[in-house]
Formats: sequence, structure tokens, C-alpha cells
Amino acid sequence: MASSAQQRVLDLLKGMSQCGLDAANELLWTELNYDRVARTLSTHNWSQRAAATLQQDPILLAQAGPSGSTFDAVYTQLSRLHQRRGFPLSIGDERPIVNQVMPSSGHKMTPL
Repeated sequence: MASSAQQRVLDLLKGMSQCGLDAANELLWTELNYDRVARTLSTHNWSQRAAATLQQDPILLAQAGPSGSTFDAVYTQLSRLHQRRGFPLSIGDERPIVNQVMPSSGHKMTPL
């Protein structure tokens, strides 16, 4: 049987499709105790394809870990045109976004 903390995390994960950013914030900031950042990230240097798949610019919600090697939690939402079969995720559309966010892609995300 899951502990109450585990159940709360599970409930927040399940609720993200309805509550989106509010559920993500509560999960990261309250349940997992990540450091709050809540900073919009620019897509200015992104490929046109990656930027066009987004409904809005991504948001760096939270970070955890030592400086220089943090784990970043980034919230982004695909535009309605890029959502498939009523499901908000699409691997083909997500890959260009992930490539832009990952440091190994050679692109840095710049805070607005």
C-alpha cells in the first residue's frame, strides 16, 4: 500500500492533464521540495519547427541539485495543432523540443 506522500504524488501526476501547471507546481515545489524558479525561457534561437510546436514559451519551473549540475524541471505545452488523437503528447513533435532543451544539443535556453 502506498504511503500518503506517495499517493499525493500519484494524484498530482494523474491530475496534470486537467490541472496542468498548478499540479506541476504543487508536485515540484511542495511535494518534492525543488527550488522555485518560475522563469519563462526564450525560444529565440530555437529551430522554427521546435518553436512552432509550442502553445507558449517554456517555463523553467524548478531546479534541484548542486549548482552547475542541477536537474531542471521545464513545463511546456504543445499547440493544439500538434496534439494527436486527443492525447496531449506526440513523440514526433516532442523530439525537436527536447533537443532544444537538452544541453547536449549545443543550444542554450536564455531567460527572457
